Amino acid sequence: MKSRFKFGFNLRKFKMKNRTIFLSILCVLLLGSFFSSPSEAEDKTVDNILKRITPHLSGHALLGAVKQGDLNTTLENAQGQSYDNYYHFNGLVNFGSTFKIAEDIYFGHMLHAGSGGDYLGFKADDKVVITDLYIQFDNFLLRNLSLTTGSYDIPFGEMTWYLTNNAYSIKNPFVANSLFYSMLGGNPVGTTNTVGLKAEYKTKNWGWLVSLSNGAQAGASNEDGNFALIGKVDLHTAKFYKISINALHSDQRQSRLVTGDISDKLDMNNMISGGLLDLHLDFKWRPVKLSFKGYGGWFRIADTANTSIFYTAMAQIKATFWEKTYFALRASFWLPEDTDGDGQGISTSPYCVGHSCVWPSLINEPGISSPVMDQRVVRWQAAAGYWLKDNIKVKLSGFFDQYQYNKFKHNFYSLLLSTTFTY
Repeated sequence: MKSRFKFGFNLRKFKMKNRTIFLSILCVLLLGSFFSSPSEAEDKTVDNILKRITPHLSGHALLGAVKQGDLNTTLENAQGQSYDNYYHFNGLVNFGSTFKIAEDIYFGHMLHAGSGGDYLGFKADDKVVITDLYIQFDNFLLRNLSLTTGSYDIPFGEMTWYLTNNAYSIKNPFVANSLFYSMLGGNPVGTTNTVGLKAEYKTKNWGWLVSLSNGAQAGASNEDGNFALIGKVDLHTAKFYKISINALHSDQRQSRLVTGDISDKLDMNNMISGGLLDLHLDFKWRPVKLSFKGYGGWFRIADTANTSIFYTAMAQIKATFWEKTYFALRASFWLPEDTDGDGQGISTSPYCVGHSCVWPSLINEPGISSPVMDQRVVRWQAAAGYWLKDNIKVKLSGFFDQYQYNKFKHNFYSLLLSTTFTY
């Protein structure tokens, strides 16, 4: 008893009078452990600690000059000003990071920012917006199985990984997306986020994916309690081809979220069911690399009053020379079964087709407050690009939207000279 009391008293005295000496010794020991030659097990421990506290940073930026116009009539912007042609500069950035928080467990996020006032649809309203915000579990229960929870891009179709998503356009040979993904994202360069749970399994030659989320929206509100279900099965080889079958079902017809940012995209009181068939092919004859990407799809879209059938398709070809210079062409189509152009008896849920979401007057008649959906729309695209560095690409790209009926026919074009880079 006496010995324990004396030991406790001396320890407290040591802490009070010699704290500086104690901390100095501790620092020397810690520094010595880093600069000495540790064992293999110790080295792995130190390496894991550094990986956990050091984020993996990634980002994308797009700087460009834009010319937009309408071949048939004068454009009118949001302030009511009229232009035969509209010119502007633009700048946007994405910034993201990934933290390893444990073995095979990662936390990631992505921020969007930009100059604002854009008429292509970039998410850049003079503010920083959080999009991706997720935790990913790799090798979850099974090897090659990953589980993601939080906010992520809607994983529908293989072209998801090649879209312009605000400033992210390094993998897209163009700037504007094809018609179907323009509709899904709300505009030609829109984000395609949702909030939910995603499981993905990958092997060398095949894989599958299942996603359960709040719908085709980026918000956490889900007042009707219904969820969007996405499934995919794919076959692929590393260098030659990839083919996938994608299915989607989402019923948000009872949702009361009919206004505001969290009700955009395909979540405006509708039900959508359908699928996409994707085919990607790659060929290489030095010094030329040729790639083909295409999809075809069928969708049943219903609002609270009407049900309609829509077809969509895309074909894209890209030729790259000496891994530096490329030329690309793309055609995409939005084809409703009802194409009489009267605006009656057709679901109005897929509200953004072509460039109508940015300048709705392009396919509106006087007195009609929303774009008429029952007409065919075709988007033609062309681009040429050059890789200045492995992470810097300069490209000249353009698209031309062609509408079916003369009375709604305002064929819109846009040219964009841009520099895109990753960091």
